[in-house]
This record gives sequence, structure tokens and C-alpha cells, in this order.
Amino acid sequence: MRKFVAASAYIPQATDTLAIGRLLIAQAVIKFSLYDYRSALDKSLTAARLYEQCNAFNYAFDSYEKALGYAMMLDLNDTLPSILNKMGQFVQFSPQGERCYQADCLNVAINTQDTVAAKEILSALSTVEIDYSLAIEMLRGFLMLEDYERANIIFPAIEEPEGMVNRLKYWAVAVRLAEDQQDYKHALDYFAVYDSLRETHDQLRLTQELQFSEERHLNELQVTQLKERNHFNIAIGICISLLILCGLIIALLRLRAMKAQKLLAEKSLGEAQIKAELDAVTLENTRLEANNLHMRLTAMEGELETLQSAKESQKIQADEVNDLLRNRIDILNALLQQPMLAAGDSRKSLRSSLDAIIQEDKAFIEHTRKAYEKAYPRFYAYLKDHDLTPKEISYACLYLMGIRGFEIGEMTGDTRHYHVNSTIRKKLGLGTRDANLDKTLQKLFFHLYPRRK
Repeated sequence: MRKFVAASAYIPQATDTLAIGRLLIAQAVIKFSLYDYRSALDKSLTAARLYEQCNAFNYAFDSYEKALGYAMMLDLNDTLPSILNKMGQFVQFSPQGERCYQADCLNVAINTQDTVAAKEILSALSTVEIDYSLAIEMLRGFLMLEDYERANIIFPAIEEPEGMVNRLKYWAVAVRLAEDQQDYKHALDYFAVYDSLRETHDQLRLTQELQFSEERHLNELQVTQLKERNHFNIAIGICISLLILCGLIIALLRLRAMKAQKLLAEKSLGEAQIKAELDAVTLENTRLEANNLHMRLTAMEGELETLQSAKESQKIQADEVNDLLRNRIDILNALLQQPMLAAGDSRKSLRSSLDAIIQEDKAFIEHTRKAYEKAYPRFYAYLKDHDLTPKEISYACLYLMGIRGFEIGEMTGDTRHYHVNSTIRKKLGLGTRDANLDKTLQKLFFHLYPRRK
């Protein structure tokens, strides 16, 4: 008993399905001996399902038969048909399955008081050779049907069986038969035997329960003591681990302090190097800004020559355009006459000069487009009808004035002026063999606005 109680608390997890099933059946038998019929039923049903999964149908039949017996002891009559149905599925796989199945069917009919089923089963068994496994259940069936004549024929051939449950059934039948024959003296004697067995059965059950409770209490006490011992060992282990951890933390802090000092020294050296590199980069950027400004001013000189030439050659320009050209030439002259900034000047001064030129360029481009829109509406409408965007129309007006593509690129700061040129040509329907864009635009312009003679 002590081993069983200990095993119930520390059962190892089996991995083989058959092994698990056998373990459950063994536990069910022990639970039955302890009169714990509910646990015995649950374990038997679980084992039967496991046997089904691994196709061990003979074991499944035996497990369901045990479960049927436990269910009848618990008077769970509602569950009996379902268990019996399962047994019927696997009866062919058990060597003694048919005989056991017949006895079980009769037993279920008696427990559920199904007289019709009991009559059918007893009629079928009348042609079968009767052994002890059927005799007790047949007697109980005849008594339920009140067929005392046939019961009296079978009873004398049966000896008192072994096993407490079967003995109780035997003497209960004997009492019923003696009462039917009005042999009350023997009926009283039989009842005394039955009552004695019943009392012994109850005492054994109570003793087993008390013994099991005592063994479980002892086992739980041992488990508690073991847990306390484990907790103490764990506490000692935690303390030792904390001491080791504290030592490691102190060592790591010291190492980190040494590394921090080294990093501070390296950081100071690195900052000095970075400052020197930043000063060099700043100086280089300033030089580049000065070069950009110089290049832009050089481009402006070319633009100035172009605009002066355009002003002198295109005498038919409208007043708005002439005023625009004159104003632009004055602005370029003013910018070019300013003292040239050297590379050593501050980046802020260089950037300020470039920003002033860029703002003037943007204003000039926008004013050029608006001036042509006002002075030459047919030319402007022609470009707009060919889906040119405002930016592309501005480019076309600058081309018409004689400003070259790279100069326009310098004005706008857009290195993609070649792509704009190509887009305008496509929208105006010009092929690769057609004239340059500036010549095409001049031809279109003088077609819309002929020269004055």
C-alpha cells in the first residue's frame, strides 16, 4: 500500500501507449480493491481509449468490461448502454469475448430492469452450455422475471464462488429462492450469511480507506519534509550564488572604472583629432563655395554678353521684354562690379552672395515668362496648347532670347536642363534631324510675329 501511495504521487511519464494503458488498468484494479469505484471507472475508460488508438482491440474489450462492472457498482445506469456498445465493437477480438459479452448484456438488462431484453438474452442462453460465468447472472435474471422454477433448476448446480462480490450475489440469490419456496428457516440462515459477508465487506472497505488515508498522510508528510529540505538547500544555493554574483559585480565595476579612464583619455585625443578634421572640412567647403561663386559669376558674364546681343539684334521686342532685358543687364552689371570674395572669406558671406544671385535668377525667370505671356499671347498660347508646363515655357522664352542651355542650367541650379530641352522638343513634335530648339523657337516666333520692314 505504501508503494502504491508513493507511486500515485510520483508516477513517471511513460511514452509507449500500451505501457500507459497497462499502468492505468493496474491502477484501476488497486482503486477497486480500495473501493474507489469512481477512480477505477475513469482509469479503465482512459485505458480502453488508448488501446483503441494503438489497435489493441482485445485489450480495449477487457478494459471496457472492467469499466462496465465499476459503472454498475456505482449504479450509473445511464452510462451502461454506451459502454456495452463499445464492447460489442471489439467482442470478436477477445478469445472469451462472446461468453463474457452475453453475461454482461444480461447483467445490464437486470440493472436497468429491462425485462424484454432479459427474456431475449435468457432465451438465447437456454441453448448454450452454461458455465459459472453465466450461471449467477442467469439466476438473477430469472429472479427478476420471477421465474423461480428455472432458477431452482440452476441454483443447486452452483457452488459458492470465490470473491466477495460474487459471494454476496450468490447468497442474495439463495435468500430469494428460499423465500419463494417459503423455506423461511433456510432463508433466515442464508440472510445471516449474506449479512455477515456484507458486514465484512463494509469493514474491509472502511479499513482499506483508513489505511489508504493513513498511508497518504504519511506520504504527504514525507513529501512536505522533502520539499522543506529542498527549499533549505535552494536557499543555501541562492546565498552562495549571491555571494559569487557580488564578487563578480565588484570585479566588473573595477574593470569598468579602468576602461572608463582609458576611454576618457582616448575621447580627449579623439575630440582633438575630430576638431582638426572639422576645421579642414570647413576650410575645404569654404573654398568650394568660393569656386562655385566664381563659376557663377563667370557664367553671368557670358549671360550678360548674350542679353546685350539679344537686345541689340531683336529690335522688334515689345516694351515689356525690352524693359526686362534692360533691368536684367543692369542687375548683372551691378553684381559683376562687386569686389570678388576670396576663398579665405567666411562661408556665411559666400553663401549670402550666392543666395542673392539665386534669388535674382528665379525672379528673372518668372518675370520673363510673365512678360512673354503679356507681350506675345499667341506665342505663349501656342506653347501652352502643346502641353508645356510653366517651367518649360520659361525655358522656351529664355531660349528665344538667345540664352544657352548651360547658362539656363546655371540660373536654375538644375543640371538636368538637357532633359527639359528634350521634353520641349518632343511636345513641339521635333525629331532628331530638326533644327536646334532655339532656332525652331525663333522661326515659330517670327511666323507668329513677322519682322517689321
